[in-house]
Amino acid sequence: NVYEAVSPDGERVAIKVLLESIRDDRTMLESFRRGVHAMRLLAERNVDGIVCYKQSWELPACTVMNYIDGYSLEEAVEAKFVRTWDTKFRISTQLVSILQSAHSIPEHVLHRDVRPANVMLQSFHSPDDEGDWNVVVLDFDLCWHKGATGNSVNPDSITIAYHAPEQFQLSEKASRRSALVDSFGIGMTLFFLMSGHHPQPYSVQNDETWNQDLKWKVAKLPCLFWKSLPVRLSRLI
Repeated sequence: NVYEAVSPDGERVAIKVLLESIRDDRTMLESFRRGVHAMRLLAERNVDGIVCYKQSWELPACTVMNYIDGYSLEEAVEAKFVRTWDTKFRISTQLVSILQSAHSIPEHVLHRDVRPANVMLQSFHSPDDEGDWNVVVLDFDLCWHKGATGNSVNPDSITIAYHAPEQFQLSEKASRRSALVDSFGIGMTLFFLMSGHHPQPYSVQNDETWNQDLKWKVAKLPCLFWKSLPVRLSRLI
């Protein structure tokens, strides 16, 4: 659970507290520790666009972070606040840049849970807000980084459409600890951003209907300032 709070110096903060059932699960507790350590690493490496870590404890298991004011990407798209190609392109480029920066530090931090609910539009308050807002990536509970220990945690079945198949199925050809896992999450998040629809699970994406969905929901959206952009985005996805 995440709570809004006020620090002793009057700053708004977010406090994430693990449920007791999660604290008693060794694998989930290890995941919490990896997430906290990843946020520390990203802060030390000055990676922009990551929710700022402040403090953490294990009794109870909780972490204190900056409070991010604004909408999640999921909320903004579902409320039809993200409508123009300018706004969509700005979100896309910032999201990719943030994750690329996290991958590029020596510890090679992988998020592994990229989806609209974990992407915040900080200070974004109205439809196609042209103000000084930025993308911020949250929730590193499923992350991995160089030197990390413990077992990987399987994503929730509710969010399966945003996770690469290797996160659910063991494979000798694909690793759960690869940047390709984040690439898959980015692709599905961009599909949602462009189309306004959540993607179907991976098994459906192997069908011809997936290409049809891309064509009609992404490639057919007109863009006046860069006419080939919709086709290029659908090809990227």
